[in-house]
Parts: sequence; structure tokens; C-alpha cells
Amino acid sequence: MSKTLFPELETEHQSKLVWKGNSSSFTKAQINFNKALQKHKLAMAKLKETDYLLEIANQAYVTKIVPQLNLSKELEKKRLLSFVDLFLNAKVKLGKKQKEALRELILEACEEGMDEDRSFYLNILYKIETPEERNYRLKEKKKAEKYFKKKFGLDVDLDELNKTDFESREEREAHEEKYKEFFEKYAESQNDFEYTQQRQRAKTKSKTQLDKEKKLAEAEKILGADINKLFKDLAKLIHPDREQDEELRSKKSVLMTALSNARDNMNIAEILEIKLKVDELIPDNDSEINFNDSTLTRFVKVINEKIKELEQTAIQKCSNHPLLQHLNVNKLTPETLQNHVNEVLNATISENEELKDEIEHIEVNPKYIKVIIENYQEEMNDYYSDFNITEEELWHIFNRG
Repeated sequence: MSKTLFPELETEHQSKLVWKGNSSSFTKAQINFNKALQKHKLAMAKLKETDYLLEIANQAYVTKIVPQLNLSKELEKKRLLSFVDLFLNAKVKLGKKQKEALRELILEACEEGMDEDRSFYLNILYKIETPEERNYRLKEKKKAEKYFKKKFGLDVDLDELNKTDFESREEREAHEEKYKEFFEKYAESQNDFEYTQQRQRAKTKSKTQLDKEKKLAEAEKILGADINKLFKDLAKLIHPDREQDEELRSKKSVLMTALSNARDNMNIAEILEIKLKVDELIPDNDSEINFNDSTLTRFVKVINEKIKELEQTAIQKCSNHPLLQHLNVNKLTPETLQNHVNEVLNATISENEELKDEIEHIEVNPKYIKVIIENYQEEMNDYYSDFNITEEELWHIFNRG
């Protein structure tokens, strides 16, 4: 684990372990228990650090990256319109294969951009696709609409349903309201499908899996009893309704809320952290822990699972962020994050400059489209060469019409 931004969370409570005294007198279970609590604290510090870095990433993404991405979309549209103009109006003499490659390039751009601005790209698609392609696409569309009608009892137009470009928030909200019932029924069907899959998987479980789950359930039952006992002992000490002192009542109220949440999540590590805070708040209390080694071993297993969950949560948060998807969360620092933001920003700016240059070249000299077509054909040849497809076969793949 990298050096944390919050060192106080690493050192806090390290000298205030549940099992104290001469370590030579500790049992193996007690030693492992103390180590597990320390690791849990470090995992919580790492997650807090990740949240802090996510805030930085969000600000950088919104203020620096998004404007460049929006510019990219507009430039790509402008470039595509120039391709369409050259294709439809034959401003440049192209060979049969060149013209088909340009058409494929346009169709590919339409497919990629459909989710961004459906109306814009669909309008281009209408102009470029062959009658056979259009008939096939409309046939598949009607087939899907018929399926939804049969399954949900609702008439939908998929082109309208999947609309993404709205002129106002009111228009978007009206669209969402119109198809609210459809989206609700569709979500239910997805949940039903997942439930059916889970049932199916449950039927095919082996005897070993079933025995393992049975033992796990028994262990969780015992663990639940241990946690409830500890919860009740601590709750008696910190229940705010029993406290007359206003300041103490406020502190106990915060601890009680945290304790309840930890109990609901069966998080023994958090409960024990709260226990340490209770010891600080109420010295010489009667909340001494007196668990045997077998109970402590169960606690360690649960704490280790909680540590894995915390680590996985940090990884998941990063993987869900457009700027942090491919970064190692354990090596993420403000410095590495800033360097990465600069790299992404510079790369996006460079790509936009290339788009601008390409558009300018086409405007000044329309024959430049031949260079673009040639580069596209080379990319396609390289792609299909992995599948041992000849140039002639590639031509037939291109020639949909």
C-alpha cells in the first residue's frame, strides 16, 4: 500500500489494541486479531484517500477534459459531414473500392455516434445506406418492436425510444415520462431474468458447494450471536437517552448511530473500533472483551473479508471513473493523478488538432479524402489479416449492397 494522505488514520489506535500487555503472553488468535484490526484501519484510510482523489479527478475532468471532449464531438460531426458531401456529390473522382471504403467509413462513424446524437447520425444513415441495408435494419427494428409489444403490451418506436438529443430539459423529461412504463417493465424483466439465472445456478450446485454454504451459514449464525452480545454491552454504555450531560449525549448519539450501522452490516471490525472510542469516552467502563480463541478466529475471517470489500470498493470507484479506469489504485497519489490528467488532456488536444488539420485539408483540397480512405483501408486490412481474410474477401465484406 502506498503512503497515505491521512497518516493519522494509520497511527490512530495502533497503541490502543483490544488485546494489550506483554505480546509474548498473547495467543496466536489474539495476535492475528490485533493485526487484522490494524489492516482494517489501513484499508479504511486507503478508501478515504481514494474518495479524496476522486474529488480531484472529478474537478479536473469537468473543467479540463469535458470541454475538449465536447469539441471532439463537434469536430467529428463536421468532418463526417464533409465525408458525406464528397460521397453524395462526387466532388472527387473515386474508384469503386475507394467509394465503398468511404461509405463504410461513414457508416462506421454513424454506428459509433448513434448513442451521442441519434437524430444527427440517423439522418446521415438514411442517406448513405443501401436499400438492402435499410430494409434489413427496419426489419430487425420491427421485429424488436413486435417482441416488446408481445412481452410488455406496449407500442414503442425504437428510434424515438432511444432518442438522446433533446433541445431542453422539459423535452427530456416529457420523453422520460412517455416511456416511463416501458423502462419500468424492461427493468423488471431484467431482474426476473437475473433471478431465474440465480435459481438455475442454485439447482446445479454440487454437494461440496452446498456443504460449504451450510457451514458458512452456521458460522454466520454464531458470529451474529457474538456481535449482538457486543452490541448490547456497548449500547447500554452509550445510549444517548440515558445521558444527562448535553455534550456527552451528543457524542454518544454519534457513536450509537455508527454502532447500529456496524451491527446491521455485521461489521465486527467497525464495532471493535467503536469499542475503542467508547473506552476513550468512558474510562474504566465495564465493556471488557472476553472472547475465546475460536471466536477471535471467526472475527479475523470476517474482518479480512471486510478488508477485501474495502479494497474492492476503492478499485471499483476508480474503474467507474472515466479518468481513472486504467490506473492502479494502490499507486494513485495527487502527483500521479495530476500527471495522468495532463497526459489525457494533452492527448485529447492533440487529437482535436489533428481533426482540425484533416478538416482544413479536405476544405482546401478535396482530393485529400483519398489519403484518408487509403489509411482507413490499411487499418481494415491489418485488422482482417489476423483472420486470414484476403483483400478480395475484404472487398466483399465492405460491399454490403
